[in-house]
Amino acid sequence: MTRGDNWAALAHERFGGSSTKSKKEIIMHRKLLMLVAAMLVFGCLSWAKTITGTVSDAMCGAKHDGDPVACTKKCEDGGSKLVVVANGKVYNTDQQDKLKGHEGAAVKVTGTVKGDAITITDVADASAGK
Repeated sequence: MTRGDNWAALAHERFGGSSTKSKKEIIMHRKLLMLVAAMLVFGCLSWAKTITGTVSDAMCGAKHDGDPVACTKKCEDGGSKLVVVANGKVYNTDQQDKLKGHEGAAVKVTGTVKGDAITITDVADASAGK
């Protein structure tokens, strides 16, 4: 057995513990560690994401009659919710106050995406960086 084969037993001996763990226990701990690492990786995938798109309304989505700004404001006044359209996909949100003032504008929206919904943490003008 090489030094790296039984690292858990060596660590126990070095730090005053006893090396009473069986090979099955060591393998089980390694599997558990790998499972935790995988969960962390996949959990990170759902963290904040930035989407560049246009603020529109739920009724028109990506297709407007005429001027997108005027159409979005008219539909919003009629009760339609504001949405973000990016790459042909419409993202709904409950945080309407964060999109107000950006009707018809290109924006960078940062938040957590789940399916076709986004929980917004920040909205910035997409043309500001150009």
